[in-house]
Amino acid sequence: MLLQPLFSYVSLQTIPILLIGVVVIILATTITYQLLLSPLRSIPGPFLASISPFPQLYHGLKGDRHLWIHKLHQKYGTHVRVAPNFVSVNTVTGLHDIYGHGKKIRKSDFYSAFPAIKGAWNTHNAIDKQLHGRKRRVLSQAFSDNALKGMEEVMLLHIRQLCSIFAGEGKNEGEKKVGTWNLADWFGYLSYDVMGELCFGKSYDMLVDGARRGVIGLVDRAAFRHYVCGLWLPLDTWHLDQLFIRRLTRDRWSFIMNSRIEATARAKARSSLGHAAKKDFFHYLLNAVDPESGSGLSTPELWSEANVLMIAGSDTTSTELTAIIFYLVRNPAALEKVKEEVRGKFAAVEEIVSGAKLNELSYLKCCIDEAMRLAPAVPGALPRCVQQGGAEVDGIFLPSGTEVGTPCYSIHRHASYFPYPNTFIPERWIEGSSVTLPSSSAPSATSKTWEVSKEEVELARKAFCPFSIGPRGCIGKSMALMEMRLTLARLLYLFEFEDVRDGVGEDEGGDLGMVDHFTSQKTGPNVRVRRRV
Repeated sequence: MLLQPLFSYVSLQTIPILLIGVVVIILATTITYQLLLSPLRSIPGPFLASISPFPQLYHGLKGDRHLWIHKLHQKYGTHVRVAPNFVSVNTVTGLHDIYGHGKKIRKSDFYSAFPAIKGAWNTHNAIDKQLHGRKRRVLSQAFSDNALKGMEEVMLLHIRQLCSIFAGEGKNEGEKKVGTWNLADWFGYLSYDVMGELCFGKSYDMLVDGARRGVIGLVDRAAFRHYVCGLWLPLDTWHLDQLFIRRLTRDRWSFIMNSRIEATARAKARSSLGHAAKKDFFHYLLNAVDPESGSGLSTPELWSEANVLMIAGSDTTSTELTAIIFYLVRNPAALEKVKEEVRGKFAAVEEIVSGAKLNELSYLKCCIDEAMRLAPAVPGALPRCVQQGGAEVDGIFLPSGTEVGTPCYSIHRHASYFPYPNTFIPERWIEGSSVTLPSSSAPSATSKTWEVSKEEVELARKAFCPFSIGPRGCIGKSMALMEMRLTLARLLYLFEFEDVRDGVGEDEGGDLGMVDHFTSQKTGPNVRVRRRV
């Protein structure tokens, strides 16, 4: 009876007013806490980003989060609050404090949006340190020097195929002896064919069959969906992705199912072949056991590892191959120098295999590193979470639960670590080299030469993180570099490359245009390729 007056007072007309009042109170409380009471309140950053995750999510959806964070660091300094509970730290000390060995910092819950099957963690997204350690010990056997040498012929098979296409020796429509090629596309076909064969025992044949190339789009969509949901976890935990990013979620599931079918078929095929089966990734994944626990990988874990191997092993390699040629054709002196190095080292293209001679191509290595500096395959800040007791990150104490990261794109363009940061200078990696700077880079008309010191090279190396660093650094680094060196050395030996300057694949600043989907999406460049005379 006592409630009747209350219900009669709360009419249908007043309910919206009450709801608005509740929302206003919640917003006011949130703003007050984040601005006045949060332990991160003293860290500078945009007002909206400090009270809401949605500015970061917006830039994640837009694909320019790496550029947004870079601009924030230029405005606010080394430590920036880019979300209510995320601090971006753009210093070399911060980089090692966050990702180095023995730190009280783990992978953040951002990665809980990545598993295709809940609980089926893989080497990339496992948050628990002990679980990751077990998985890495198992998977590392597939990336040993012995294992990689056994996989080299698979890489060379497809690299030869790409060279034949560029030379006009294939039979497909559109293949030309001299012509313009979109290298983002063709390096994508190459890397997916290689990884398809290494992961599933069969190539996607994208280099020769245009009908199979749609898989590349699915891989990008899968990575993009993981990224967006990680930036705002309710999309994943509350299944809001099925409402707000439905097409993205559907495409991601198509990729997962494709990988699962391929992985299951590969496991069955291997069991029937026995010792005659190729020693690809699945050979090691199916047979390897953790030397400490004696356990191997379950079937869901196999599916999960196949997913991450396809994304990490293909998209990142194709990005860096694209970036290297992009910057070389725009820097003719560097292109001529690296061509002379390759052609002076080898007398025939089939001599170009992994080993001491390939590793002696020091200027090629500098060109690869410089392109990875300017266009890292994963340009954003990989999120980590401070553990119990808090941690100091480059002089600033962050409490337990704070998410933190160093943006690869930004630290690679930090002038304190990389003088003339926006200029492609392979010589910056060579101690004692003398660099003649373009007039646009030189600080004055009388200062156009830079003598690279040992200290500058050492500092640059310390800030260089295209594969991340520490215990969670990319396990496939050696494989990626091997494929890059083999591909580039053979292409530079056989072909001449010329920039057509049509703007395809180029951003407003003249750099390789990248869309940040966790890994990078790119649209070019178009490059004229002709057989070496």
